[in-house]
Amino acid sequence: MEFEVGFTNSVRYKCLEDLQRRSVDLYLSYCGMEDVECGHHFGPHVRTEYVIHLVTKGKGTFRCEDTHYELRENMAFLIYPGMDTEYEADAECPWSYAWIGFNGGKAHTCVTNSGFLPENPVISVRNMDVLFECIQHMLEAHQLTYANELKRSSELMRFFSTLIEDYSEENLARYGITKRILNHDGTRCLEEMIGEIQHGKL
Repeated sequence: MEFEVGFTNSVRYKCLEDLQRRSVDLYLSYCGMEDVECGHHFGPHVRTEYVIHLVTKGKGTFRCEDTHYELRENMAFLIYPGMDTEYEADAECPWSYAWIGFNGGKAHTCVTNSGFLPENPVISVRNMDVLFECIQHMLEAHQLTYANELKRSSELMRFFSTLIEDYSEENLARYGITKRILNHDGTRCLEEMIGEIQHGKL
């Protein structure tokens, strides 16, 4: 049976979806970008994978369970699997955004080390141009070939390496710490180290 991948390419909306899952560690399910209309609304909806939206311009609102967030340019929000969410573009200054849907055994570690938390799934983004470029390259590699699969995977890795590096540098600068250590599962976070420093344990 031949597998078909979904690819839409229009002026305001680009999307690559229905990708095959080949990696159990971290894999791309879909990606896209859109300039949405005023007041455009999506949800309520519960995802089966992680989804990160990058707000490249404009503003809008995001609801995760019972908490509402106001978002603007150079911010990102994460949708966790199994959480009830919805989001809406501003009525006067609607946002444009790009997104990636992903999953795998290392997905939770990647999002945690990028600064996302279930209780606070919104972050500021420092290198939006690089992250946006990663998604552009994923969309360009839309043909279903093994070479393009490797390209998409490499861009997904570059996407997270950029987010994680930015988050680490931001916190190191904020607290004046020269070394940040995380366990492989991300359980030893910066806040824990700060507490140890304050109490003379490090």
